[in-house]
Amino acid sequence: MAGVLAVLFALAAVAPGAAQEGDTATVEVRVWQDVGNEFDIYVSARPAGGSWRTLGTIPLPLDDGTSSSGRFQYGDISLDVPLLGRADPATVEVRVWQDVGGSSSIFISARPAEGDWRILGTIPLPLDDGVSSSGRFRYGNISLDVPVPRRPVSTLAGSAGSLGSSDGQGDGARFGAHAVFSQHRPWALGLAAAPDGSVVVADYYNDAIRRVGPDGTVTTIAAGRGDRDGEAEDARFYHPRGVAVDGRGTIYVADERNHRIRAITADGVVSTVAGTGRWEYVDGPAEEAGIINPRGVALGPLGDLYIIEATRIRRLSPAGQVSTFAGGERNGYQDGWRENAEFFSLQAIAIDDDGNIFVIDINDRGGLEEYSAVRLIDTTGTVQTVLRSDGLNSGGSLGYPAGIAPAGDGGVYLSNTGLHQIVRLTRAGDLEAVAGTGEKGWLDGTRGEARFNLPGPLALSPDGVLFVADQATTVVRAVELARGGLPAGAVPLATYEGPPRAVGVTVTALPQLDTFNSDGFALSPDGYLIGPGSFLNDVRRLAPDGTVTVLAGDGERGFLDGPAEEARFSNPSYVAVDADGNVYVLDGGNEAIRRIAPDGHVTTVLDWLPTGLFSITGLAVDADGNLLIGDESNGVWRLEDGQLSIAARVQPGWLSAIDVDASGRLHYAAGRSFPVTIGSISEVGSVTVLVEAGPGHYGGAFSGWLRDIAVASDGTVYAVDLDYQRVMSISPDGDVAIVVDIQSFPGVTRFDPHAVLVTPEGDLLVSEFNRIWRVTLP
Repeated sequence: MAGVLAVLFALAAVAPGAAQEGDTATVEVRVWQDVGNEFDIYVSARPAGGSWRTLGTIPLPLDDGTSSSGRFQYGDISLDVPLLGRADPATVEVRVWQDVGGSSSIFISARPAEGDWRILGTIPLPLDDGVSSSGRFRYGNISLDVPVPRRPVSTLAGSAGSLGSSDGQGDGARFGAHAVFSQHRPWALGLAAAPDGSVVVADYYNDAIRRVGPDGTVTTIAAGRGDRDGEAEDARFYHPRGVAVDGRGTIYVADERNHRIRAITADGVVSTVAGTGRWEYVDGPAEEAGIINPRGVALGPLGDLYIIEATRIRRLSPAGQVSTFAGGERNGYQDGWRENAEFFSLQAIAIDDDGNIFVIDINDRGGLEEYSAVRLIDTTGTVQTVLRSDGLNSGGSLGYPAGIAPAGDGGVYLSNTGLHQIVRLTRAGDLEAVAGTGEKGWLDGTRGEARFNLPGPLALSPDGVLFVADQATTVVRAVELARGGLPAGAVPLATYEGPPRAVGVTVTALPQLDTFNSDGFALSPDGYLIGPGSFLNDVRRLAPDGTVTVLAGDGERGFLDGPAEEARFSNPSYVAVDADGNVYVLDGGNEAIRRIAPDGHVTTVLDWLPTGLFSITGLAVDADGNLLIGDESNGVWRLEDGQLSIAARVQPGWLSAIDVDASGRLHYAAGRSFPVTIGSISEVGSVTVLVEAGPGHYGGAFSGWLRDIAVASDGTVYAVDLDYQRVMSISPDGDVAIVVDIQSFPGVTRFDPHAVLVTPEGDLLVSEFNRIWRVTLP
């Protein structure tokens, strides 16, 4: 049976509140013996629960020595066992003994590297845990608790990538409860350092307030969805987002969906200190004040509690009065006197000992207008920008930071979320890396070795430990900051490397007249482009020479079938053409699907839409000539013989575009939520994901709006990214590149691609509202 051996090693005491890895890491060792030749010994090792293939099976000749009596011979081996989530391995030295006269008798000793064999003595190891598949070898297992040094960056609590709500110590605890949204809302674990050395956590999706002790033990203070004060075990919250802790241990909570600020006293009583619970903006006495979706809280040195909403900073005074401290109702960006200042979307707040207020303000509308800014309201009430960065896809240095903490020297620590790094922003506006390589992952180690994954909120303890909500809200990490500051350049500053640009691409304008609306189009079998005249209430045809003619519709808004010149449409949009030349039209104003036959006759094939006009994201025709209708929330509908049915569903995310390749396989883009996915769906409904990417503001290659896709004969998918104003290619292997963007059009100030198709020659046609570009690929 398996043995258990504890390898003890004196560790330095850990200061109260300091982050630490457990004292030991469990390593499992397996000793093999050849049944036919009992002197033939092998050793394997792995981290607890890992794979025996980690180090393989190593021969161990028992020729390193004999016992003083000569009865036993032994062999020594030093094992460096890689550990999950740590940059450095656990090193253990193992000695295997064998009775020369009774070769089936095996004993084992172990010690830390360069330790003393006598500490633990020699333990029998029966080789009765199993045999090899061939039956040639038998083996015995043993677990060794190996000491590991504390690392400057360590995991305090939680299990990387595992969601849940369970309490426990270290990796036995779980945070976060929504697999899709938690991945891309790194702010969903609010943090605050408490005076007793613990960390208070607002667990957003579990509607819970939790505490992490200095040893990594997680306990739940209050939990459960609702809106109720009282004893902590009876109280209820609804998506608590931010927390702050005062010197007496009172916890203040930004209870976002309840529109309240709550307090939890040290003896466990929950009360509402501000907010009526209604969606309203009202200053005045705390019990009458209206607070809208509070996102964070921070305590000032004079006892004021500052509250951030989307575009305002509110102040709750010690006397119980709520006032608007800075900002207003409108999204904007304006420095100056605090009452005149404007904020776009406040994400986090921190206050230093002097009373300077720092906030993270972002433009989260997407596209090339994205920015991240750190703004300061100094003690005179003046708002100024310390650093403003364009979005990562526009060459910026900040990737939507989600956490901020005062650095004590006039600067602040930031979670540079999209670049997976912790940085310090100096008062002069310079960025310095603190911890993390910038490579996405989870790895403890030195500050230069550690890896983070979308780090979020920060909290700084009085003794210099920076706590980080990491792994997209599944773990709490700790960064021990060097005494006396951090050496400049000690950790390289992470930068963003976006998708490569395709080379050898040429762009020319297609000859056309302004009377062809190319917001969405399709190619007919005879080489004409078919486009909807959305505001002209007709469907038009563009010839290769640029001549535009009306295919159907008399230009009057209406709903009438019949000959082409008599038919009426109302704001037609998407079109698709089948192999016989039938044109299908989404007749938006009439919420119907119309068909234009090759002779121009118009009929209605569907006089209702399954989910409403604004849910439709495209039309395509499958290999059997059936019409496919993209529906952003339900997937893809198939219209066959007048009957509508679901052809495929796409999860997660909302469907934003569809196309069918030459073989009849359906391709899709789900790009109005995250992660952005592009893939294909077989006839039986199985989904193959070609590429999956996080939000562009966190460094993903795509924005949230993939307007259209087209599939080439070689399987390459071309995607129109409207917000980032570019067309991307995705190879069959999932490699992403920029085909054209604003840089491809000298002298053009804006490029608004709406649709793309692949011509029989292999070129791309890319449409804007009133012009079409031919993109010739190498």
